[in-house]
Amino acid sequence: MKVLLSLILFFSFVAFSQNPGEKSFDSMLKVLPKINDGVLKVNLYNELSYFYKKKNTENAEHYALKALALAQKIDYNDGVAIAYSRLGAIYFKKLNLAKALYYFDKTLKSTSNKNIISKALASKGDVYITKSNYTKALDLNNQSLKICEETGDEQGAALALSNIGKIYYNLLQYNRAIALFEKALKINLQKDVFIETGNTYYWLGNTYANLKQYEKAENYYIKAIDYSEKAHASFNKTLALGELTEVYFNDQKYDQALNAAKQLQELENQLGFGASNSFCMGISGKIYLRKAQETNDKIQKKTYFTTALKYANESLVTDKALGNTKEIAEDYQLISEIQALMGNFSLALASYKTAIIFKDSVFNSDNRETIRNLEDQRTIELRNKEIKISRLTLKSKEKQKWYLLFGIGLLGIIGSLLFYQSLARKKNNRKLNLMNVNLNEANNVKTRLLGILNHDLRSPVNSFIHFIQLQKESPELLDKATKTRIEDATIASAKNLLNSMEDILLWTKDHMENFEPQFKNVFLSVLFKDTKNHFSAEENVKILFECLDDMSFSTDDNYLKAILRNLTANAINAAKETPNPIVILKAWRENNENYISVSDNGKGASEQRFRSLYDDKQIAGVQSGLGLHLIRDLAKAIGCVIAVKSKPNNGTTFVLQFNR
Repeated sequence: MKVLLSLILFFSFVAFSQNPGEKSFDSMLKVLPKINDGVLKVNLYNELSYFYKKKNTENAEHYALKALALAQKIDYNDGVAIAYSRLGAIYFKKLNLAKALYYFDKTLKSTSNKNIISKALASKGDVYITKSNYTKALDLNNQSLKICEETGDEQGAALALSNIGKIYYNLLQYNRAIALFEKALKINLQKDVFIETGNTYYWLGNTYANLKQYEKAENYYIKAIDYSEKAHASFNKTLALGELTEVYFNDQKYDQALNAAKQLQELENQLGFGASNSFCMGISGKIYLRKAQETNDKIQKKTYFTTALKYANESLVTDKALGNTKEIAEDYQLISEIQALMGNFSLALASYKTAIIFKDSVFNSDNRETIRNLEDQRTIELRNKEIKISRLTLKSKEKQKWYLLFGIGLLGIIGSLLFYQSLARKKNNRKLNLMNVNLNEANNVKTRLLGILNHDLRSPVNSFIHFIQLQKESPELLDKATKTRIEDATIASAKNLLNSMEDILLWTKDHMENFEPQFKNVFLSVLFKDTKNHFSAEENVKILFECLDDMSFSTDDNYLKAILRNLTANAINAAKETPNPIVILKAWRENNENYISVSDNGKGASEQRFRSLYDDKQIAGVQSGLGLHLIRDLAKAIGCVIAVKSKPNNGTTFVLQFNR
């Protein structure tokens, strides 16, 4: 009977917990002592944590931890997952993003409940929006949206749609953001969820404010405030009030802006926040400054200037107490402007200089992570486009080669028939000879390119085929550890294959388009790190790198990367059959010249083996591949001299000397 009573009491408040008020909150606290069922008690603790998050994060964390402990004790996985999710939301509100992500990951690992998973994915995506990692955020929210569509969870879908809208908002794609916010709003209105509806109205207000459609923005902010009040979400209300104040100010509705700022200050004082006092006083100062500039009444103008300066100074005092460097700079800027208009030019200049000092401090400490992420994303996109263009160029050149062959054939026939007839025919013969030279060069390039493909692509492709055949024909031979190791090695081979393809494209472009190397200052430690990563999958040969961290000189890093990769690959192959195989890459400076050496303790070889390094007429065979030909051509392009020291059974050392 007691359990039944507990169930009735619990579900009576859950029925209206979507839009919680003080009554539902009090009901939960009254129900708590009467519940003996563990699952119900965990759910109630989680609900209390949810409600307290808006009021007191310490209490919210307290109930979330109680829910977590009890859920773990009774093996209630969904309760554990929800408790982790509550903790993630609490730390997200505290802007401790690392801990928020930690708890959301815990949520995803603790349950198979799709509704919980979808919301955790969306919440995790919201954290990445705050971190300005929009690619990751979009992926997580799309995953959440897909699960919600599969399960029919409309409210979860609204959350994911709203988050995706925020991403497009931050990327300044406002029309797409509005469309997504409106979809989310339609669902939230149908579900009658106050907090989510208020949040969606808030983001629509932000979007229209950025589009400078102030009337629409004001309307949405007012609705956001209304729904925040219904949900007793005071923090959300302060956000909307602050934005509404800014919109009124930009729309030159100064009295309404002052009224909104006053409401915001009163609300924040009730909540114990200090930052809004600075905002309210700062914008009040700006409003009175505008009023002073727009009136022609000298007495009124002076009163407005005095009031503006008073608010600006009060804002400065608050910002200094809070240590808000950016806001301090803005306060001094405002004070400088007011003092200048009042005729206090020396004070205005002093305030302006102070503002500049604080602005420089803000600039030096700005978070550049957003720019870096976007640049990384753009770099990847550009690289993919370049690869596609290169492939199309190679296909086009193949067609041109056949057209050229056909043209040469025709010109050959015509030239042989008309050779003795006129000077014009002699001129055509000279052109024909030049074309024959170009054709021979094209054939040499083709031969080398085939060697390249044979040399650099055979090993990775063979590893792929071997792994696939092993999985297909003898899967029972692969335990989990072996499979993981082979998969890791295969992935490493794939990455090496991609790098090799880039080297091939660089080399062929050099020969086909007369591509010139681009010289710049290159740090050898960075170059060695790239080489180390390239051969990270190599397990059988020990590779050592010796270089001073600050050593650098001018060269083309792409050419030098290709040279070092091929020399290192040759050294690895040479040392593999040797006991305790080792390869050493070393860089040093001697007599104002820079040197790099690649050594191995392999079996060594005769000088004939390295003839391709010095003889430009040496043609790559089918088995020799890119190897020494690429090293020879690229070294010549960047002004590098290569020497080889090798004796049978005493290893091989390649020494690169740079004159730059």
